[in-house]
Amino acid sequence: MKNNVDIRKIKIISCGINDCGADWHWDTGERGFNEYDLWTVFRGRGVLSVGGVKWDARTGDSLLIPPGNRCVGEQDLEDRLLTINVHFHFIENAAPFFPFSGGAIRRRISDVSFMRDVLYRVIQLYNSAKTELAEAVFSSALVEFFEQGEPALHSYGSDKDTLVRSICDEINTSPADIPCLPEIAKKHGYSPDYIGRVFSAVAGIPISEYISNARINQAKLLLSSTSMTADEIAASLGFYDSCYFSRRFKKQTGCTPTEYRKSKLAGR
Repeated sequence: MKNNVDIRKIKIISCGINDCGADWHWDTGERGFNEYDLWTVFRGRGVLSVGGVKWDARTGDSLLIPPGNRCVGEQDLEDRLLTINVHFHFIENAAPFFPFSGGAIRRRISDVSFMRDVLYRVIQLYNSAKTELAEAVFSSALVEFFEQGEPALHSYGSDKDTLVRSICDEINTSPADIPCLPEIAKKHGYSPDYIGRVFSAVAGIPISEYISNARINQAKLLLSSTSMTADEIAASLGFYDSCYFSRRFKKQTGCTPTEYRKSKLAGR
């Protein structure tokens, strides 16, 4: 995590949903907030100025706003905003601390539905006085925020984030039936070389390694929940031989498939 911040150690101060009315205008005053604010747009368009820096605000934009930043917001009255905000402290040694300072940190959320569901759950739990559960769930929202990566980390365009997300979804859904790279590339209208470079730049991992990890994770599920042999599992997941499957499995998990199955059976 960024700056080695332990995002499990947080304290929520307040949270809420703002379905902005026609007269909505946001101005925190010169001193801004005393705590951090995670501010995320789930509908509409507007302009937000944070610490004097202007941002276009649209669905999927999320800003982590450090304390002390004046925030001024306006919306497009033809496309009004719906936002969720969570005010919170990072905690260290039982006291608030401030690992991020300066202006806002901006991310484009690739899976808006997931982020919305997580933050809705945070609000529901917090309003039900289940504060610790709300904070635990909010930690996953912060993971999602930081895992988006810096917008300028790659130069392939924001639409390629959506492309890679789509490819990852295909792999995650059917790890046992993943087409080869040329077929994936042809489906999306690009060359295999280009898809490989884009995937590595956006996901931070080669597509071949991502596919291997997805297959090993599926193998772990099959070993712990079925009576299939290791050879049968290897064949079902597209490994060319069981020895290679065992080597890959041990490299990722630290144990052989047989050892993994025994440990899971022993833990029941």
